[in-house]
Amino acid sequence: MRTVLRREYNGVCGVALGYFMLEAVCGMLRKGETWRDRVIHDAFWSILLLVGVGVLLILRTLKHSNCLLHVNGH
Repeated sequence: MRTVLRREYNGVCGVALGYFMLEAVCGMLRKGETWRDRVIHDAFWSILLLVGVGVLLILRTLKHSNCLLHVNGH
């Protein structure tokens, strides 16, 4: 699990960003919402994006600042 977290922290943020953008664009096209309306009124996707960015920052910091995610042989 440590190896996956060490190597794939960018993917976590990418998935969250992808879902956020897909939902935002679909809502804007389907309902005619503005970007601001979409971000403010649909808090679930905004929170998901913030959590994804938070996980990215935490895992990146752990990878580069200490050996918590270090795996022997890598």
